[in-house]
Amino acid sequence: MKLLRQAERVEPFVFRPWFDRLTLRGILDWFQPLSRAWSLAEAVDYDPADYVAGIGKPLPPGPGWERGLALLLGRAEEQRHEWVGADQRWQEGFFGSDAASIDLVALEAARMGAADRFMNARSLFLPLKLLGRLPPLSWDIATPEKLGTSFDGAAADPVRFLDPTQATAKLRQTHSMIEGGVRHRWITAEGQSENDGAPLWARVIEPVDAVDPPTLVFLHGISMETDFWAGFNDAAMLAVKQGFRLIRAEGPGHGRRRAPGTFGGEEVLSTGPFGFINYISRHLLEAALLIAWARGQGGGPVGLAGVSLGGLTAQKLACASRHWPDAYKPDALMLMVVSGRVSTLKMGGRLAGEMRLPERLAKAGWTDDLLRRYAPLVEPERDAPLPPERIFMLLGVEDEIMPIAEGRALARDWRLPDENVTIRPQGHFTAYLGLPAAPQPFFQFLQRIKHL
Repeated sequence: MKLLRQAERVEPFVFRPWFDRLTLRGILDWFQPLSRAWSLAEAVDYDPADYVAGIGKPLPPGPGWERGLALLLGRAEEQRHEWVGADQRWQEGFFGSDAASIDLVALEAARMGAADRFMNARSLFLPLKLLGRLPPLSWDIATPEKLGTSFDGAAADPVRFLDPTQATAKLRQTHSMIEGGVRHRWITAEGQSENDGAPLWARVIEPVDAVDPPTLVFLHGISMETDFWAGFNDAAMLAVKQGFRLIRAEGPGHGRRRAPGTFGGEEVLSTGPFGFINYISRHLLEAALLIAWARGQGGGPVGLAGVSLGGLTAQKLACASRHWPDAYKPDALMLMVVSGRVSTLKMGGRLAGEMRLPERLAKAGWTDDLLRRYAPLVEPERDAPLPPERIFMLLGVEDEIMPIAEGRALARDWRLPDENVTIRPQGHFTAYLGLPAAPQPFFQFLQRIKHL
């Protein structure tokens, strides 16, 4: 997080391909195992005996380790209780009837502080990492039969399935909080089906003096929980400085929408194609509702941007929107570190290989032909969904998560102007993280929106 706060100063030295390789190793060797350890504690209600059973390995002999584990779990439980209490007070204040008498800025600072400490409670489990006692990822690859029960009808008629006009959810917003000349409010949904999981959440950020501003709806990447990690300052915030209303959508399974006993984005990976398809199909419909909500606020055009998994969602939304009323359609699109091929169903690239995902899929009965059956639910079409001059891309030459060849192929298929496709000598993480220090492609996209 400190690197993100100092992006302009460190970008020339840090945000280079070596940092991508280091980040990937950190995710695989540290972040994911510590996150699983953290979420397992929540799943077993912080009970030491059940936790050891969940690890699958006994602790070293001696009462000291048992006492240490009990203390560790007790501290983690305290952090969770602190977050739950802070969030409850936050909701009472931001949705309550007496907001005028409440210091909403202080309430939000308390919520964010508690959320950040809860997220950082992962570090409490470092001793278990050093002991080799971290639980493995909770793999539960859905079989083709299970996925077929949920999505065969959708794959046969994706136009009907991916239709935001059928949504039953009603959006409501919190009171506004003003800090540093910027207005913050949140949107959530009422009336969603239980099958939709935890309800939609999004944060709206805009200059307090903006009158009918243009809007940017932004879709994050996997495990990017910006409303829970203090100090997260990425390229999306540049839109606010340019006079935009920014809507940060919170993806399914992340932040407030995280299922107890999981960590942000875990279900997308651990359930294989089911999690991937479920995430994109749900989130694109939610983003369409947010686009329509923004239009209902009045003001200028609405752009849509996404990074990594959010970019895959954004590009599919744009394609699906051909069949939607204009209110749900984005006016411009920016895709960052994305792919356009069926291999995305396997979450291809080095990350998939390191996690042995192809082997796990094969063991669960998946073949390339079966994966292709569901491509209409996640893959972009070969024709540009918007006028090509309104579509922008940022790709990294050294991207090992979503290799650049697939992004370039999509840009060619959509006949994007050369000046709209930025290719940088960076990888999957650094191409995006380096944007605040070298924001020209993002500013170009924002200027296009302003002039629509």
